[in-house]
Amino acid sequence: MNWNQIQRPGKAEPEHPAPSLDLGAATGDDSGSTQTTSTSSLEATSAGSNSDAADSSDTVARVLGGLGVVIGLAAAAGLLASMRREHMTGR
Repeated sequence: MNWNQIQRPGKAEPEHPAPSLDLGAATGDDSGSTQTTSTSSLEATSAGSNSDAADSSDTVARVLGGLGVVIGLAAAAGLLASMRREHMTGR
């Protein structure tokens, strides 16, 4: 299946539309920021309510990542200890 049909203004949506990307106008600063300065009050309210969810998911991700690091270090220490014991006993 080819997704190559271009959306024409004023026409019905094609069955297999081509992917498109609309870029905003250049602002002149080279900060690399992708945030737009014109947002409606509805979007601003929605973003404010989603920030709490993002904060909690970020905390969960950090905790799980930290636990993964601790478990990985413990496994590496156990492996090194067992290798050292085998080397000392000559097995």
